[in-house]
Amino acid sequence: MDLVHDVLDKQLVDRNGVRMGRADGLIAELREGQLPRLVAIETGTIVIARRFGSRTEGMVRALLVKAGLSHRTEPYRIAWTNVRKIGVDIQLDIGCDDTPVHDWQRWLQARVIDRLPGAR
Repeated sequence: MDLVHDVLDKQLVDRNGVRMGRADGLIAELREGQLPRLVAIETGTIVIARRFGSRTEGMVRALLVKAGLSHRTEPYRIAWTNVRKIGVDIQLDIGCDDTPVHDWQRWLQARVIDRLPGAR
């Protein structure tokens, strides 16, 4: 399996068919005398920023903190044991509601969308 081609940037889908974002990063465990072992998939804005370098990551981290989203400065990791199937999408054996992946959508709903005239 070519991890970069087959996993990175693929859509993550929970056990109920809810889209959870994309596989933005991979975490491998290095073991002396053995091949690296994949242990988790990372997702989140900070992971994407990290791809562009530490300076970009720092700027994005500062913006998130300034916007009151300091809890989003750490990536969310999905254990490799929760990967059920890799195809066009990555099927996971977890529920989206059990993760903080959609916290920003809930925040946006509560702080912006619900306050718009006619939103309710």
